[in-house]
Amino acid sequence: MRQTNDFFISTVHKVQKSDTERYSAPLFWGFDRGKLLGPVATCVSEDNPMKYPVVTGGEYYR
Repeated sequence: MRQTNDFFISTVHKVQKSDTERYSAPLFWGFDRGKLLGPVATCVSEDNPMKYPVVTGGEYYR
């Protein structure tokens, strides 16, 4: 994950088939297109330098 400098890796989305009725609760979030996005400071160190450049929210969505 870009925000954690690859410290945390996104999980694969998995859904198991079920015979019972289920409900979905989608959650959407995003970044302000003008804000600068970089890794969380505690995820960058001399031993683990920043792997991605700082970008704006708009650049991130491209």
